[in-house]
Amino acid sequence: EKEEDFPEEQDYSSISKPEQKPRKIIVFDVNRIFTLNHTTVELANLVGREKEVLEFILKQIEGNISMQEAITESATLLKGLSLEKINLLIPRLPLIHHVKEGIQKLKDAGYYLVAISSGFSQIITPICKSIGIDEIYCNVLGEKKGVITGEVIEKNVLHDDVKYYIVKYLLERYSIAQEKSIGVGDGFTDI
Repeated sequence: EKEEDFPEEQDYSSISKPEQKPRKIIVFDVNRIFTLNHTTVELANLVGREKEVLEFILKQIEGNISMQEAITESATLLKGLSLEKINLLIPRLPLIHHVKEGIQKLKDAGYYLVAISSGFSQIITPICKSIGIDEIYCNVLGEKKGVITGEVIEKNVLHDDVKYYIVKYLLERYSIAQEKSIGVGDGFTDI
């Protein structure tokens, strides 16, 4: 059975509708661009599994496993993590120095700001909203009774080339020329 990159039911609550059509756009990765540490490792630290999650991430960076494998295996290790612990972590999560001020300057300069992350919405979305990102794409972990199930229920950014296709979609959606777009990332999947 083929895995779908984009589920049929999509939660559009994290997508703001611009008041006017944007003319220029910046698309960001989140991990180690806005945050000092990888957010999935931060989540794993809450359940004492950071070493294993970091191993999956490093294997993926080295090309030994796919992005999909790293994400689904990391999600499995987060099983049992309470949303309460995640919500307590978010305000304490170390961000890159002056990231909020930098984001505000970009918004003041007329840029529409988008985040695309292979991380999980339970942590990515609140971080991005708190610093002023306009539109957010990420994966969603399953939750039951306030606890992470260990499953990825919305697989929005699961393959290496998905970020490219999301950017292509955004440029077409807002009729923005490629020359008016900027990408910010730290890995080969961010290109």
